Amino acid sequence: GINAKIDEAGNLWAKLGRGRPNLTFCSHLDTVPGYIPVRVEGDLIYGRGAVDAKSSLVAMVLAFTSLLDLNGDLNGTLTLLLVTREEGDSLGIRYALERGFKPDYLVVGEPTNADGIAVGYRGRVEVEVKLRSRRAHAACPWLSPNPIEEVYTLLSLVRKEFSKVKPKILEERISEEEREILEIIKKAKEVTVKELYEKYGKKRGISERTLR
Repeated sequence: GINAKIDEAGNLWAKLGRGRPNLTFCSHLDTVPGYIPVRVEGDLIYGRGAVDAKSSLVAMVLAFTSLLDLNGDLNGTLTLLLVTREEGDSLGIRYALERGFKPDYLVVGEPTNADGIAVGYRGRVEVEVKLRSRRAHAACPWLSPNPIEEVYTLLSLVRKEFSKVKPKILEERISEEEREILEIIKKAKEVTVKELYEKYGKKRGISERTLR
């Protein structure tokens, strides 16, 4: 059988085998808010979370359960970890890390817009800035700096600095056709969705709505 449990953060854990090395399949259970009607068209499934990240979640569950018969013969441990609130405050993975979760190898089921295995991925940094100033009468604003204006100055500096960062890893992994589309968009002042659809989308089965 499967050694499975749900922890206090709502994460689902399942394990096969024992000892090291520990290979973990990790995906998330939640989706961003909103509803997209579920439908099947040919070999494609459309719906909220179909890509992010129910498809990888299902693939990992199937891969995990396909090894049930080898439970006692695995050379190490295979862990399936399905975490909660990835689209929000990352409660699930934070809970696991704070309690010593440290696998030897980790496969994360997350869409990358690339056609291969990504060894790194973009993230985000959240910073809380507090500005304090002396009070001044509205009729004498020069007596004290305005914190709101100071925030605008700081924000402009941050935007200028981070505008230098380019997604080089992503561009290296896309196809030649997709790179050509990016170059057209970069060089042209205005490219209509209709033009992209007629030149690229139609023959690849990509709808105008997707290109938007």
